[in-house]
Amino acid sequence: MQLKQRGSGPDRPPILESSSLYVRPGLDGLLRGQLSSVHVSGVLYNGALDARWTTSDGTMRATVELRDVQLERYRFLTNLFEEGQVGGKLSGTVTVETRRNDWRSSRAAGELELQRAGLTALKVKGFGVPDVHFATASVKFALQNNRLDIQELRAEGDAKLSGEGQIALRNPLQDSVLNLRVSLVAGADSPDAVKGLLQLIPRAQGARPDAPVAISGTLRNPRFR
Repeated sequence: MQLKQRGSGPDRPPILESSSLYVRPGLDGLLRGQLSSVHVSGVLYNGALDARWTTSDGTMRATVELRDVQLERYRFLTNLFEEGQVGGKLSGTVTVETRRNDWRSSRAAGELELQRAGLTALKVKGFGVPDVHFATASVKFALQNNRLDIQELRAEGDAKLSGEGQIALRNPLQDSVLNLRVSLVAGADSPDAVKGLLQLIPRAQGARPDAPVAISGTLRNPRFR
């Protein structure tokens, strides 16, 4: 099964792909001649997907659980970069709620965790990005009115990262607008390439190494200050 973005060309990867998907309508609704709930489970990028959708009084609610989804198999994500690979196993839960006749009121929230995350041989705008690996990474977020609120972001590995802020989502995704505050600190065992990259981040004179940095611009062209 593939889910493609509206208007996407044949060369653009689908938003989602699943090699095996099981859909089971809720019997309680079917007995009344209505489709009021659906349970979906399946294989998603060598991991597992488990979701339940219900509707009541004009409000639709869904809960999606992910377990050990392998990001390196997610072609839509890797296609955002010119070269390289994003890896790790993604798990977590996302909830969605919307009114049937008012899609703009849709909102979502979730907590996701990434194990053994890594950026390998990435190239952005013709420039190579040093390989970075994280033992763990997690994010808590909320989404409404095309605004993604990053409530808490943490990662531990070749560098220590923490942050929060907002992303105004656009189409294409690379044009989404950033308004983030992030703290990036090299560890004692950080590779020299990672330490060198972190030293290039502009900071106020006399600022502590762990002082938050503002990130603006877009996903395609982020700006640090």
